[in-house]
Amino acid sequence: MWRQLLGVIIVFLIIYPINAIDTLNTSNWWDDRWSYREEIEIPIDTSKEEAKFQPIDIHIVFDNSCWAVNETYNSIRVICEATNGFHELESQVYDLNHIDDHHIDSCGLVFLIPDFATGKERYYVYYDDNEKPANNYIDHVSVEESYYRYEPISGYPFESKYFKVTQHGYIVYGVAYQGEFLGFSTAHQITKFKGNTVDVSSPKNAETWASFDFFYYYRDDVSKFSSTIQTLLSKEILIDGNLMVRFKIRSTTARKDVETAAIYTYYYCPTIDKKIFVHVKHKALEELHIGMETDVGNICGLQAGSMRSPSIEDLNFGRMYPYFHVYAEDGSIKEYTLDLNPEYTPNGIPVLTVKDDVDLGKHAWASFD
Repeated sequence: MWRQLLGVIIVFLIIYPINAIDTLNTSNWWDDRWSYREEIEIPIDTSKEEAKFQPIDIHIVFDNSCWAVNETYNSIRVICEATNGFHELESQVYDLNHIDDHHIDSCGLVFLIPDFATGKERYYVYYDDNEKPANNYIDHVSVEESYYRYEPISGYPFESKYFKVTQHGYIVYGVAYQGEFLGFSTAHQITKFKGNTVDVSSPKNAETWASFDFFYYYRDDVSKFSSTIQTLLSKEILIDGNLMVRFKIRSTTARKDVETAAIYTYYYCPTIDKKIFVHVKHKALEELHIGMETDVGNICGLQAGSMRSPSIEDLNFGRMYPYFHVYAEDGSIKEYTLDLNPEYTPNGIPVLTVKDDVDLGKHAWASFD
């Protein structure tokens, strides 16, 4: 299988601490039942249209004791003060650091920039050292382990053990930790599903794919490759909250020469363009020797392609895109035209190789479109 090193657009969340501001003397107060508040510094420009519904994920250290039994029963509320008054925003807390059974001094906090943001609003976290009622926020997202198998041709299964990410009951993403796709293992393979998918029954449910394994050829032969899709080491759901889910997959190669640890995070998104955030660490366990001069190792990949079958309807899936774009080191966007009806070649059709010496820019991204 030909694979080409491609970047993936990844929006990184910047983790900022909260600066405590003494606001107790301020005349405006959301609710007198809450004793404390601290202002949240937002690390993005909320006056921009693209800031709407952007997830904010921060670590907060409280100046005062904060009542919190768990992620649901706590006194923490995120309040947005706009020109038309105060608005309570749905929020999620995680990684609670307890100082006793009912109080914490720090935690992680997630919320979304509201659609009415103008850049002039202010954001606060309100809390108290006494008990408060549960927040009763809607549980928008969830993650669970799932299994899928489809074998239209004997000996060539589509099989996957994966983390299934859902939003309001619809499957948004699947991230495989074990499985097989046309003879290849599938750890760290992400599938983005078509809208309104409630059950995975065939490959036609998929919209696009990406991978975050490390991959290289150790001989000048396409069948002689080493990839961290090959052997699962561990898997774990880290957080399953109302606005955010997070899980981790660790894997290694069959040769045990490279290890990949990736943390996948999905935030509730009420818009059509739904993103998954990935933090990946590839670690070489020994010195690697590349077998192909055109290959220097792939750190991630974006798959775009189509399959057509005149006899099996479910094998008619995928999409070919006419262009491949790269944000280059010189700040330009380089465009490459793709053949939408290519001839079959065992090794694939090179569009951009290491010999072209195209480096990604500071704000690196690449896309099929």
